[in-house]
Amino acid sequence: VGNAPEGPTMLMVPKTDYVVEDTWFVSGLSGTGSKDVLIEDAYIPEYRAVLMTELREARSPGRSLHDTPNYRIPLRSVLSFTLASPILGMAQGALEAFECDRRGAEPAGLQMRLAESAAEVSAARSLTRHDTREIFARAERGEMPRVDDRVRYRRDQVYVARLAVRAVDRLFEASGGHSLYDSGELQRFHRDIHAAAHHTSMAWDSVAEQYGRVRLGLEPSTVDL
Repeated sequence: VGNAPEGPTMLMVPKTDYVVEDTWFVSGLSGTGSKDVLIEDAYIPEYRAVLMTELREARSPGRSLHDTPNYRIPLRSVLSFTLASPILGMAQGALEAFECDRRGAEPAGLQMRLAESAAEVSAARSLTRHDTREIFARAERGEMPRVDDRVRYRRDQVYVARLAVRAVDRLFEASGGHSLYDSGELQRFHRDIHAAAHHTSMAWDSVAEQYGRVRLGLEPSTVDL
């Protein structure tokens, strides 16, 4: 993403015009390879650029060419589900790892923690399915979501992540010292899910504020919806 006079712009740059600098030395999600990309004095023709405002309002050039449902969806209504979904997958993986490690465990506390975390993961999955099906059904009908729909989708994306993190934390707290070994699956899920939830699009306070403003009859204080 770059900054054009008209505003933030998504750019497509050929591999010959940039250099990848390895700066990704992190506590979680180390496998994503999210390194820095350095671009200097590269010429970007207009056909390789699209304004973020066009993507936010589902007016991308791709829509005029194809006009399939996926091009009719405002960017922010669906984009953060691409991060919330793997976060949900991490929580499911943590559940399975905990069940495997604690097979036959008698303490009621462990059983209760497992039950609550499993319920949170199930609720997060149901919320994701409900919203994505609604979003694509609207797109198939050619309907743009209203502002109150957009803030709800954003709220739900971030809340899915909150439920998933909460579920993993509850299990990790009861997993004992052996779960700290690098070879343990649960510690990896714990590190990775917290790293993913730190992404700016998963920031609960800012998203919840926008939802609250709209529900209380105020205008949102950002266009990034």
